[in-house]
Amino acid sequence: ADARKAFEAYVVKYAGTPYEANAYYWLGELYLIDANNAKAKEAFRTILTRFSGHGKYPEALYKTATINFDQGDKATAKQQLDTLIKQYGDIQAHADVIGKARSFKQKNHLWFMSSLRITEIFYSLQGETRTVGLPTVFVRLTGCPLRCTYCDTAYAFQGGTIKTLDSIVDE
Repeated sequence: ADARKAFEAYVVKYAGTPYEANAYYWLGELYLIDANNAKAKEAFRTILTRFSGHGKYPEALYKTATINFDQGDKATAKQQLDTLIKQYGDIQAHADVIGKARSFKQKNHLWFMSSLRITEIFYSLQGETRTVGLPTVFVRLTGCPLRCTYCDTAYAFQGGTIKTLDSIVDE
């Protein structure tokens, strides 16, 4: 709490100095530690709107994207991560944050997809693994390219309906 108060006072007292953006960045980090995402996002967005050429800009963009993701705004998060990677991907000084952005996108890639082609969604009992016998919702995707000789779902090779992830979850 003391560090947060010190940085809050610093951004007021030293507004317009070369260190103001750094202070906003660390203030945002301290808000994240306090689980105050709204205030953290506000601090990082200050960097994005007022200090576009500052060295902390890419980190602030990454932090804002992860907060947006956690708040359910996946589309904005994806756009911000894509922008970050496109604008700073070739700059060695920002390799760490670009690596974090790429890793975050890879880890959460399914959330960034806007839709899937679905053959069917059905309820049944699990027939495999340690959860055998438990009621399960199955989502059968369309378009498997493998063509295994033992496949019992050749009807799912083609067709299907494109559905958004939200509509799949709702169903």
